[in-house]
Amino acid sequence: MTKYRFTTQRLVLLALLIALQIIFSRFLALELDFIRVSFVFLPLILIGAYFPPLIAGIACALADTVGVLLYSKGVAFFPGYPLTTFLSGFVYSLFLYNKPKQLWRIIISHVLVFVFLNSVLNTYWLSIVLDKAALALFPIRFVKNMVVLVIAIIVSLFFLRNKTITTLLTRLTTPHFKR
Repeated sequence: MTKYRFTTQRLVLLALLIALQIIFSRFLALELDFIRVSFVFLPLILIGAYFPPLIAGIACALADTVGVLLYSKGVAFFPGYPLTTFLSGFVYSLFLYNKPKQLWRIIISHVLVFVFLNSVLNTYWLSIVLDKAALALFPIRFVKNMVVLVIAIIVSLFFLRNKTITTLLTRLTTPHFKR
């Protein structure tokens, strides 16, 4: 296993993707009572596709934590949500980092994140925070996640297979050492 080296370009790209994650989750989200719909999956999957699993997970959890601490809208910090976000970044990275961006990899990673992490784990965290029965919240959150899952797969395919975007991100994450 080779050691991952942080270059200035990689660090800046990671910081930009973290900032995008905060913006998408805090400012560009549609929020209802127990449901929040956003495109936060896009920075998550890009972090996972271009950074190793542990770094991707930590970066995603850090973005979630900073987002809550800066823009909480009166909601207290709960450590379960950053754990879910860490696992999301980790899963995306396991399936996409240094691997071909094939349709089955994108679908399986999204299904794992949206079905198991977002639908099950986040609903459990929500039931703890709101003191509500998880089974009462689950059906509507599951339907929402299935709708967003389809959108996420389509958008991810575009971003991960677009030559211009992938060339730019690959150039930013590939180290250029002078000898």
